[in-house]
This record gives sequence, structure tokens and C-alpha cells, in this order.
Amino acid sequence: MEEAWAERNLGRKFPPSIREWIAFACDTQLNSLPYGRFWNISELAGIDHGQSLLLKSWPHCGVQVQHFDDSDPPVHRYERPSDWYTSGHNLASNDPVFSSVTELALHDVMQTGSCEGEYYLEESPDGYAACRAAENFLPFAARFGHVAVHEGQNILAAFNREPQLRYGMMWLRVAPPLDLDTLPAALRDFIEERNRRRAAGEMDPIPF
Repeated sequence: MEEAWAERNLGRKFPPSIREWIAFACDTQLNSLPYGRFWNISELAGIDHGQSLLLKSWPHCGVQVQHFDDSDPPVHRYERPSDWYTSGHNLASNDPVFSSVTELALHDVMQTGSCEGEYYLEESPDGYAACRAAENFLPFAARFGHVAVHEGQNILAAFNREPQLRYGMMWLRVAPPLDLDTLPAALRDFIEERNRRRAAGEMDPIPF
């Protein structure tokens, strides 16, 4: 297991959320998704004189060791040296950029290119009806910082509403058994239109 190897290599016991993040990042083929996570497991490193663990290589995000007693600790941003090959990162701010490692993971998933059964939509005037339909139809499941998760049978939606965004963003994941006719019309029409465009070889609009 990659997370066990990382613990042995760095000589630290990780909180459950960090172990899950490492396993998730490794299971989702990092080399094909370079912008979201670390390049490979060996890039996990103690930074800031060993007081923090780098979890994500761009932007540079990590967890301070002082928070390792938390099961889902806050995540801070770090500034890398001007020389890529110089060791040491500096804490960019005392305020965390993510309230938890789980929020970091959800945010990362929502920034990654879509695949079959996965959809993105900005809460702009054009996308407002489908986003509101999903939010009102699907039961609320959890909130992690600025990300709210709603979940139903074979469908999951996460809404990212960071203050700096002009519009919020919805990430939608649909499992094949889902009957689209059970969904509200605005949400069903959005999914069917995206599926039609994909079948015709058209690219999804960039949602951010």
C-alpha cells in the first residue's frame, strides 16, 4: 500500500484522511492528471523543516505536523523556492486554504477533466436551472468548507462556492443504473444534451 510506504519512508503516522488521499491519488493514475496531485508517491515530502507534509505539488498544499492528531486536518498553501531543485517551502499564510484534507480531495476531483458519467456545470445564468434542480432534488449529505455534497440513488453532486469564484460550480457523477427519467426535467435535459454532444465528438465547455 502506497500510504504505508510513505509513512515508513517519512517516519510519521498519518491521519486517516491523509492515508485515504494518498491511496486515492495513486489509484487515479497520477501521470495522466499532472495538474491536480503530486507527480508520484516519492514526491510526498516533509517540508518547512519537517514541520509540514506536502500533499499536492501544484499549487503546493500541505498539512502541518502539529495537526496530525486531527482525523481530517486543515490544509495550508506553501510557496516553493524560485529554483525547483532547492529544498524547503515557506508557509504562504497562517490561514488554511482548505478546511480539511477531504475538502482538498473534493476540490481536486471537481477540477479534473470529465469522463463518462461525469459532468461539470457553472452556476451561471445558462446553467442555473440544472444546478438548482440537482441541489433541490438530491438530499444534502455533507459539507466540507465551501463544498456541499448532495447524494441520491446512483447520482452524486458536489457544489463548490468559493467566494473568489464569479459563479459556483457543480460536479455531477452518475452511475449507469440511473434512470434519467426519474430526474427533474432541467437536470435530465442537461445530462442528455451533454451525452448527445459527446457522442457527436464535441468537447464539453470548459466550466472554469
